[in-house]
Amino acid sequence: MEADADYHLRDLSSTNGTFVNRHRLDCELHVLRHGDILHFGATPSHTGFTTSGASTHQLSTVDTASDTVMVDAKARHVYVEGQKLDPPVPRKEFDLLMLLDSKWGEAISRDEISIHVWPERADGDVGNHEIEQCV
Repeated sequence: MEADADYHLRDLSSTNGTFVNRHRLDCELHVLRHGDILHFGATPSHTGFTTSGASTHQLSTVDTASDTVMVDAKARHVYVEGQKLDPPVPRKEFDLLMLLDSKWGEAISRDEISIHVWPERADGDVGNHEIEQCV
């Protein structure tokens, strides 16, 4: 696609709706903009939209109306309610956050966490206390 090409989204009369920035779409085409937050159906979305080729993720918390976490995977920044965390989230914690987002709704074993967050330890020798401290 061309660098300045537009991306469009349309809800095809779905039961639970399609939302952009918490506004429900009708059947007309909606032009997506950098930073738009997408929400499909009854479950909170896990992706944001960016035109820069970066990957932005929205992680949902217990109360999505007031607690929103945004993760910019390319820049490795985390935003809470629109505010960038400063100091930034440490590398291992960020890697764990990205793993949890990629496995949304699934149980994740300690072994899977060890392999993903500590890939430099080929033998998987990661103590429970290290994982708990990262969480």
